[in-house]
Amino acid sequence: MKVLLAGMSKTGTKSMAVALRELGYDVYDYLENYMYLGKDWEKIFRDGGSTEDFRRMYEDVDAVVDAPAFAYWDEILKAFPDAKVNINIVFKCGLAVSMFVANDYTMRAYERLVQEVHISRA
Repeated sequence: MKVLLAGMSKTGTKSMAVALRELGYDVYDYLENYMYLGKDWEKIFRDGGSTEDFRRMYEDVDAVVDAPAFAYWDEILKAFPDAKVNINIVFKCGLAVSMFVANDYTMRAYERLVQEVHISRA
């Protein structure tokens, strides 16, 4: 796993999947996750998933985007700590933000950004 797109559906996940494929990456999008890993995801939804589960599921995959993986990005990152994480978000005002998460500090900054924008829009 080289790239993990942690953005929710409708935040440019398909465009990112196309771009990553153009760059030669083997990408698991929504369709591939359910076609090839459907039984694994059923188990995870029912019983939870471990770092080992995600490592086994994505050991030969270069990038993962969209559902259901975005909801488990932190667990997938534990399985592949060298992966680059990209978070796409679209705010109600139409502002789209894409950022690479380099470390915990960046993630905390992202969380603060989302909270501030949410508070200012309330």
